[in-house]
This record gives sequence, C-alpha cells and structure tokens, in this order.
Amino acid sequence: MVGNYSYDQLSYLQSYALKIKNYAREKNTFLNRKYIYRDIKADEIPVIFGASDLVFISHHDKLLPGIASMAATYLKPVVYPLKGCYRDSLKDWISKEYDYGNVKAAGSMIDEIYNEIQNNRFLLDNSRWLETNSWSVSVELIIRSVNN
Repeated sequence: MVGNYSYDQLSYLQSYALKIKNYAREKNTFLNRKYIYRDIKADEIPVIFGASDLVFISHHDKLLPGIASMAATYLKPVVYPLKGCYRDSLKDWISKEYDYGNVKAAGSMIDEIYNEIQNNRFLLDNSRWLETNSWSVSVELIIRSVNN
C-alpha cells in the first residue's frame, strides 16, 4: 500500500505516535504486505510495481492517470473508480471499474480481478495497450498541444 499520509489534523503528540507506528509497519518484513507512508523515490517505483499483484486506484479527490499508465506498462491489472479519464486511459488493458464512492463494489472488483490473476484467466500482454497509450504517444500528444 503506497500513499501520502496526512498528519495535519492531529496534535503533535498524536502525529509523533502515528509516525512511529507507521515507521514500524513500513520496516516490518514479516508481513506479506508492505506499507509505505512517505513519498516514493523514483528508483523504488520499479520495485513496488514489480512486487504488486494489482494496482488499486481509490476513489479520491485527485485523479492519477499516470498510475494507471504505469500499471499497464509494468503489466499489472488495475481496479479504478468510474471517474475522470481512467476508462479511456485503460482501454485495451486488463482492468475492472467500480462506482465512485462505493467501497463494497471496490472490494468486490479487487476480489474478482485477484481471483482471475490467481487462476491465470488472462494473459498479461500489454502490446495492444501500448499501440495507443505508450509513453512516447502520450508525450507526443502533450508536446503537440503545447505547440499549438
């Protein structure tokens, strides 16, 4: 689980205690889960994506289409909310969508796609997705729109 954790609403003592707890969770190597409560360094991205079974994009105020593209680049299935441009950016890639704000539906999609991964129900081949969504195509579109 990767994310930026906000300590803004907590007192100094509460935030200090939570930071210690989060540090301990992050350093615990005996769990089959890894928690990261800090900014991710660029050289950690391949390790995190490589270790992941799937990428879950939560129903959050901020849209993160770059995460969806990175997931497809690293051959990781994606579960995303029906919000923003996720459906378009994940066209031709293995993904499941859930209604924005529906936690039960999100959990059910995670279970569904994870079971499909475990049962090898699909081939993780991103070549079709890369034809229209590669990083070079995206950069080309950005440069073209800036120049116009």
